This record gives sequence, C-alpha cells and structure tokens, in this order.
Amino acid sequence: MKAGIYSPYWDTLGGGERYAASFAQAIQNKYKVEIFSTTPNLIAKIKDRFNIDLNNITQNHKAASMFNKSKNIIEKFLFTRHYNLIFFVSDGSLPFLFSQKNIVHFQVPFKNIKSKSSLIPMKLKNIQHIICNSYFTKSVIDQEFSISSQVIYPPIIPIKKAAKKENIILSVGRFDNLLISKRQDVLITAFKNLKPKNWRLVLVGGVLHGQSIVNKLKNSAKGYPIDIQTNISFDKLSTLYAKAKIYWHAAGFNLDINTHPQKAEHFGISTVEAMSAGAIPIVFNGGGLKEIITPEKNGYLWNTIDELITITKTIIKKPSISLINQAVSRSKDFSQEQFNEAIQKILN
Repeated sequence: MKAGIYSPYWDTLGGGERYAASFAQAIQNKYKVEIFSTTPNLIAKIKDRFNIDLNNITQNHKAASMFNKSKNIIEKFLFTRHYNLIFFVSDGSLPFLFSQKNIVHFQVPFKNIKSKSSLIPMKLKNIQHIICNSYFTKSVIDQEFSISSQVIYPPIIPIKKAAKKENIILSVGRFDNLLISKRQDVLITAFKNLKPKNWRLVLVGGVLHGQSIVNKLKNSAKGYPIDIQTNISFDKLSTLYAKAKIYWHAAGFNLDINTHPQKAEHFGISTVEAMSAGAIPIVFNGGGLKEIITPEKNGYLWNTIDELITITKTIIKKPSISLINQAVSRSKDFSQEQFNEAIQKILN
C-alpha cells in the first residue's frame, strides 16, 4: 500500500513536521511511504533534528507542488487517487484529497481563517479523520470548522537523566515570531532578576527566519551566564536535557490567548522531553501546557514573572525528589508506543 505525507513547512522542522515524521515512522511497516517535499536531504535532517529514523521512506520532490493553489481540483484528484493514504499537515486550510483514506492534522489552533467557505463541507466528505495535537488545539479547530476532531498527543523519545545534574535552567523553542513567540526575552529578564549564584540559563532553538531575534537576545544576555544555542542536533539537545535541573517555558505570556490562541503553546513537547530527563518544569499557565502539568505534583504553572522567579528560587533551594519522579512518570504518557497504537486504531 502507498502513503503520502505532506506539510507546507518541512523546511522549518518544527512541531508539525516532527508530528508528521512520527506518523510516517508509525506506518512505515504497513505502507510504502513518501514524504512530499522539495527540502534538500530532508530524511537526513529529520534524523539529525528529531532522532526519527525514516531510512525506509522516500522523498517525492514533484508531489509537493500538487497541493499548491495553482493546481485545480482535477489535477489533485488525478494525483491523490493513486494513494491508499494521505496525511496532510494543515496551514489553516482544508485540502481536496481523494486517496482511499485521508487524514488532516492541525498542529496550530487557527482562528478566524475564513473557514466558513462553501467548499468546506465538500472537502470534509473526503476526509476521514481530523487529528489535533492537544485538547487546546481541538477546542479552537472544532469551533472554527464545526467538526468534532480527535486528539492524539505527539510522542517523545525518553531521555535518561545524567548521573550528576548541573545548575542549568533550560528552555527549548524556535527563535521565530512568524507564528508563535516562545518569549525567550521574558526568560532572560526573569533570569537577570533572579540572579541565581552559580547557575546558567541555556536557550536552545532552531532558526530559519529569526536570526535578528537571536542577535537581539544575545545583546540582552551580555554579561550574564546565559548561553544561546541554535540549530543543534538532537544528540546535543538530549545532553542538555539530561544535565538540566529546571525547565522554563514562556510561550503565551502577556498575550491575548483567547483572541489569538495560535500565539500560545499548542502542546509543549519540549516540556515533556525535559520532564523525561528529570528536569522540573516551570511553565507559563496557558495553552496546551496545562494538559501536561499538574501543579505542585509534576511541575509548576506561572502567570507572572514574579511567580516564575519565586517558584524557581524555591526549587533551587530545595528541589522535590517526589516531584521529579512524578515528572518522569508523567512523561511516559506520551510514548511512541501509545502514539503508534492510537494511529493504528484510526487506520484499521
């Protein structure tokens, strides 16, 4: 059987692309899988960035253009009907798909995207499953398209914590304001005010269009033990997760999430990865992060910078072994095995 995987953002290798790659990995033993993308050496880049092995999967460069607006419905029909399965990462739109089974994934809680088009009911007839990465995303998408989507959380690769942790506060998130700002500026401000002795803040993320943001952050961090690392491999990131004692996240802070839900953290996979390595998460109280954290049981949620600083001071002074263990335990709810089982259910 033949399957195609499409994302309009393969070149960014963000959360949606990681989800699509995880989906491809989950079905590669049952389908002959093609990734529709013109991004050079994409399979190798996925392996390096996400540690997801897609060696049995091919890249179809020509197929990526079939989902352009310039292609008419006849061309799309003639192309997609030859596939048993199409998995489509949405950019806010619903596509015309004509394979035997069509799945659309929403990674982002798009709102007010002209989804009331008269073509939507026609498109939905050929889409068997609409999947969201969190209930936060689902709540927005269901209202936007008048549907009932389902939630399948993204999987993580568990990371073993280091034998000896270091005084590191880690935060992971793309340096890019095109869609969602990870608010690394807020974390730098908090760290400056916190002034923890013999601790350092490490900010890690991919850069595609955000080099000016990185430069601005580096200027703000001068003179402080703040390390900014960009486009690092999964192996290097895993080492940081393993060593870090605390994990910070600020996406959504001081933003109108009700009006612009896409600006909040849609799920928070980096938070789960940090938890798997025994880092205590202290994350902003908004978006999908609230689905991961049970306050004071497996992590902490904060609303203001003062709260972030106060909680962090308490953890630095006396970290809770029980909370660390609960964080690791909670991370196991987002395993590759559970993801694969959920995918197989919708494919049967």
